[in-house]
Amino acid sequence: MKRWLVPCRVDSRFNELDLELNLALRHAEEAEAQVEEAHDEAAIAKEMASESIMKSERKVKTLYGELKDAR
Repeated sequence: MKRWLVPCRVDSRFNELDLELNLALRHAEEAEAQVEEAHDEAAIAKEMASESIMKSERKVKTLYGELKDAR
């Protein structure tokens, strides 16, 4: 191997690894954003479920009261 090719190969490999690292970092950032979005969606779903449960409980109490009064 010619001595003048070694620095070129080292630079080339360095650039290749730098690109791979930047790509990996970008994927990690995208994954983090997806996790945050999923967390937000889960919090919204939890809130919606809680509201639905509370409405159902009120409805059951109302119907129970109506049934009790009808006897």
